[in-house]
Amino acid sequence: MKNIQAIVLDLDGTLLNSEKQISATNKEVLFTCRSKGIAIIIATARPPRLVKTLPSFLREFGYIIYYNGALIVNEQKKFEQHYPIPVNKSKQIYQYIQKRWNEQLITFEVNDAWMANRELWEDEKEIFGYAQHPFIIDEQGALQLSPSKILLPNTLHVNDLELTFKNHLNITYSEAGKIIEIMDRYVSKEDSVKKVLQKMNISLNNTIVFGDDFNDIGLFKTCRYAVAMKNAVDEVKRIATFITETNDQDGVAKFLNKII
Repeated sequence: MKNIQAIVLDLDGTLLNSEKQISATNKEVLFTCRSKGIAIIIATARPPRLVKTLPSFLREFGYIIYYNGALIVNEQKKFEQHYPIPVNKSKQIYQYIQKRWNEQLITFEVNDAWMANRELWEDEKEIFGYAQHPFIIDEQGALQLSPSKILLPNTLHVNDLELTFKNHLNITYSEAGKIIEIMDRYVSKEDSVKKVLQKMNISLNNTIVFGDDFNDIGLFKTCRYAVAMKNAVDEVKRIATFITETNDQDGVAKFLNKII
């Protein structure tokens, strides 16, 4: 494995341990990589506000891809590109879900704010695991949104949604399949990583990616070197180039220290 110029990192389940922290060992190897001129790119399902709860050096590395690709930010370059779901598409999926499963929780990420059509039930709070509560909006408000991402707990209806909207929306999963994540059709981690690498004049062949969940599958198929965490879902491990230790065993650092 030669001439690695960029490292793409998922956060939850990958760089972060189970306590949602970056270990000193992982931090050290990232700074070592940067000192060697290797670009560090974060590609996460998280919104900006939940990345800002983490150490600030992550944002100082450069490009961060939020919402599975719907938002690309580089604070140092004052760069931002946003690819939200258009109002008409968001409206269609909201009405489709409400008509068929009127008790289904529908949440929206809009301008770094979390909104929902109702209060979360206890099992839903556990699935999302957010130390926050969504802002509750009525139907009129929901129909006017152009969200970065729509999130639904439970994958019970995912096959129906995919069949109905596969040509209009990108539907993936996180939290090991417990949350359905919906973005605009051409929004994905891999698409936004391609955009960032193009700006940096770095080839996919010189890029290594780390991940653990369903929303990393496209990225694993795109980059030349794909490293799955030992705690990754089986679908990710099956297509990985390599498998490293778990996120609680500094798997990112242990792999990078072998090759850098």
